[in-house]
Amino acid sequence: MELGILMAQGLQPMKTKDGHRTPDAYCVAKYGKNGSTANGVKKMGEIQLPVRFSCSSRVKMMHIYSQPLLPKMHFIHPLPGSQLDHLRYQATQIVLVHLSCGDFPLRKEVIEYMLEMGSQMWSMRRTKGNIFRMMDLLGRLMAPRKQFHQICNWKNPMMIVVAHVVLIMLIISPQLILPMIFVFLLLIGGWGYRRKPRMPMHMDTRFSYADAHPDEIDEEFDTFPTSRDLEVVRMRYDRLRSITGRIHTMVGNLATQGDRLQSLLSWRDRGRQPCS
Repeated sequence: MELGILMAQGLQPMKTKDGHRTPDAYCVAKYGKNGSTANGVKKMGEIQLPVRFSCSSRVKMMHIYSQPLLPKMHFIHPLPGSQLDHLRYQATQIVLVHLSCGDFPLRKEVIEYMLEMGSQMWSMRRTKGNIFRMMDLLGRLMAPRKQFHQICNWKNPMMIVVAHVVLIMLIISPQLILPMIFVFLLLIGGWGYRRKPRMPMHMDTRFSYADAHPDEIDEEFDTFPTSRDLEVVRMRYDRLRSITGRIHTMVGNLATQGDRLQSLLSWRDRGRQPCS
C-alpha cells in the first residue's frame, strides 16, 4: 500500500521552534461507529491523503496478467446490463456483511465507494482521467505515423534502409508478416524493460486525479436525484455542457478519420457520390 499527501490546510500552530510557532502535523484514523470526532479527537486541520494498492510480487503479477479477464461464456453469451447491475448489487451486499463484522468495521458508504457502486453515475474526476488516458493512447498510436512521415521525407537514412529491406522481405515472403509484428512487439518490450525504473516510483496523484476541485468531489458524492441548491446544479450543468461539447468534437474528428480510412479501403470518395 502506497500513501501520499496531497495537501494540508487549516493546521494550527502547536509548538515553538527557533522562536516561531509551527504546527505539529499528524492525522488520526478510526473506523466504525466510534470513529467520530465527538469521542475526544479534536480537529486541528485537514489533510488530503491518496492511497493506492500495488502488487509486490512480480511473479504473481505476471500470473494474473496471463489469466483471461472474463470467463469464456461471457463473450459467447454476454449478460445484459440490468442483470450485471443486479449481480453487482448482490456482490456489494455480501461484501458489506463481511466487512461490517470485522474487528475494524467499515461503513456502508466507504465500501460502496471502494467497489465503485456509483460507476454508472457522472464523475468529473473519472471523466477527466478517462479522457487523458485516451489522449495518451492516441498519442502512442501516432508515433508510428511520425516515423512513417520521416521515411517518406528521407530524413533518417538508416531507418529508410531498414524499412525498405523489411518491405522487400514481406513482399517476397508474406508469411513473415505476423512473426515480424510479434518480433517488433518483443523488441519494444525489451527496450522498455531496459529503461524501467530500478526504484519504486513515487505516487502520481494525476493517475486518478485525486487532487480534483472540491466542487467536483462534492458532485461525485452527491445523491441521485441531486440534493444541492438550484444555483449549484445550474453551474454544474453548464460545466457539463462545455465538457460534452469538447468530447463531441473529439468523437467527430475520430469518426471523420474512420470514414476517410473506410473510403480509402473501399476505393470510394464519399464526398463525390454519383447522382441517382
